[in-house]
Amino acid sequence: MFQILTRRPSFQWLVIFLGCAVYACGLNWFIIPMRLYSGGLVGLAQLLSEEGKSFFHLTNLPFQLYGIIYALLNLPLLLLARFQIGQSFLLKSLWGTAGISFFTAMVPVLQSDLLQDTLASLLIGGVITGFGIGLMLTAGGSGGGIEILGVWFSRHSTSCTVGKFSLLFNAALYVVYAFLFQVSTLLYSLLYMIFYMVSLDHFHFQTINVKVLIITKKQGVDTQIMEKTGRGVTKWIGRGAYTGEKEDILLTMVNKYEQAELLELLHELDPSAFLLLEERVQVEGNFQRRL
Repeated sequence: MFQILTRRPSFQWLVIFLGCAVYACGLNWFIIPMRLYSGGLVGLAQLLSEEGKSFFHLTNLPFQLYGIIYALLNLPLLLLARFQIGQSFLLKSLWGTAGISFFTAMVPVLQSDLLQDTLASLLIGGVITGFGIGLMLTAGGSGGGIEILGVWFSRHSTSCTVGKFSLLFNAALYVVYAFLFQVSTLLYSLLYMIFYMVSLDHFHFQTINVKVLIITKKQGVDTQIMEKTGRGVTKWIGRGAYTGEKEDILLTMVNKYEQAELLELLHELDPSAFLLLEERVQVEGNFQRRL
């Protein structure tokens, strides 16, 4: 149901905005109170914010400065989205970047660890922030940052996901952290990012491959699948062991975001079709990754 709703343009904008709020709450309530640092442009914005407040003696600001800095850092990446990814993604990324900047700036940072347990805070914070960014990507946009680059690279490589790209990018950033902070700060920040990226790949439906095996007696189902979804279909002619009747055995691959559309189509074409679905299938070769 959620995948179907996120195909509606008006609902997509709402989901992106909701994802922004979820992400900001996870960061400002669970991670930043422990004086830990995120990765990507958010982490860089945190660093610049702390240095800026110290250098300019900025205290008791009514907002979180790193949210404003994050918006400024995103400007060149949004230009990449404009020229390399497309108009629709650009508009949704602008909306997402504005939402992330607004909520990270306005959601108050708690003065103490909410759970009083470091590992629990890291886990919950990682799940919440990963879920927030996953919502935005599933709705066809992003909150800016290196997720824009991750989407771009994943479109050009079947072996790259947004989470994997974030891992590689942040490895370089955390080398810098190693020279600036205590070992405990570095390790806990790194552990948070691992929880975040695992959560992101879990909730970003477009990175989850689904194998669908269809057994149907209706003719033309394979043609309709290819026309309606744009996915390829492999077809065998089978025969029921009990009835002896001829049947079509169809195999196709979709991502989890497309799964609801395919199931709805199959229900219309042949409500009695027998379906086997297997999620998180590794795919090599000519399989188009769609985001």
